[in-house]
Amino acid sequence: MVYIRALATAPWNRPAITNSPTYKGVGGNLIDFAIARSEELGYRGRIGLHALPGALTFYRKLRVGLLDCGPDPEEPDNLNYFETLRTDR
Repeated sequence: MVYIRALATAPWNRPAITNSPTYKGVGGNLIDFAIARSEELGYRGRIGLHALPGALTFYRKLRVGLLDCGPDPEEPDNLNYFETLRTDR
């Protein structure tokens, strides 16, 4: 599995900050890249990450279908853990 330690886009790409983002879909493209890299490494597109509270909606709505495993008690900030198990490839 590829673990995404951090994912961020520039403020001018965030709909919560600006009404019309300069580049739409940057965050989703970064997730797609992580999935592609996971496939290249032989991990079948499996990825995992811990999400900041402000990003929960973003990860829940992604078309790749990340599973929200809920708060992780092992994490100091009790962040929600997300992962996808892409065993179809």
